[in-house]
Amino acid sequence: MGNKEKARKVFSRLGLAGMTFVIFSILVSVTVSVMMAASMILNLPSPSMDLCMTGVNALIYGVGGLLFWLIMRDLPVCRQEEPEAFGPAKMGAAFVICLAAMYIGNFIGLGLMNLAQFIFGVQTVNPVEEMVHNMDMGSLFLTTVVMAPIGEEILYRRILLNRVRQYGDKTAILASGLVFGLSHGNFYQFFYAFALGAIFAYIYLRTGKVRYTIILHGIINFIGSVLALQIAESQLLTAVYGGVILGVLVLGPCLFFALRPKFVFALGRTPVPAGSRLKVLLWNPGMVLFFLTSMILFLMG
Repeated sequence: MGNKEKARKVFSRLGLAGMTFVIFSILVSVTVSVMMAASMILNLPSPSMDLCMTGVNALIYGVGGLLFWLIMRDLPVCRQEEPEAFGPAKMGAAFVICLAAMYIGNFIGLGLMNLAQFIFGVQTVNPVEEMVHNMDMGSLFLTTVVMAPIGEEILYRRILLNRVRQYGDKTAILASGLVFGLSHGNFYQFFYAFALGAIFAYIYLRTGKVRYTIILHGIINFIGSVLALQIAESQLLTAVYGGVILGVLVLGPCLFFALRPKFVFALGRTPVPAGSRLKVLLWNPGMVLFFLTSMILFLMG
């Protein structure tokens, strides 16, 4: 069997793992929602919405993450043999680039969804805004700043990348960003999740340490949820925040293109040729099913 066919089978397994995680997440969320609705109808005691949402996320990352790992666990693991140092300067530059990627991707997602609403006349719900406004601060912090970064970085960086990096860094980064973006299940988050997933993937591949991406992920989520909610209560802070966003939108891309010549991409032990990268990654049963599942969720949202 050639390298392309072997790689296609691995990425098919990855697609199956991603689809399983997403379907499990939906089943858990729907089941808990039905149980809470039934409790209200029957006038039975039930836990608070915040406690339920925190429990749902713990179950998703715990059991759903286990299912993801079980599907991927017997694939060959390839780790970083010579990890690079990632000091404060690199962390700072990565943070600004990540922040710019989040804002740009968010603008694209919001723009496309607003356009879709205008054309088709269908009102859609931004799941991030809904979650931020429906949870108390403690539950929001625990879910978005602690649980999500730890769970998602272990899944989409450590488990995923260690099993696909043998096909080359560029292929692995593309796979990590794509699966991470699709797993969010909506157009609002896909674009910035894809971009951030690709950046986190590069950092993990160079350093071999998931703690760096967990920290960055947690800070980004804190800014987009907890901090954004606090800023929205003050006109002055909102104006200052707007100025910071404009500065980041200028500085982030400038840093990215200035540092681009220093980016290093390993070929991997069994590299996938550049011309076949997308075909090998996407054209396999598992990824096709995962893509179709995600598109259904995107359209339903």
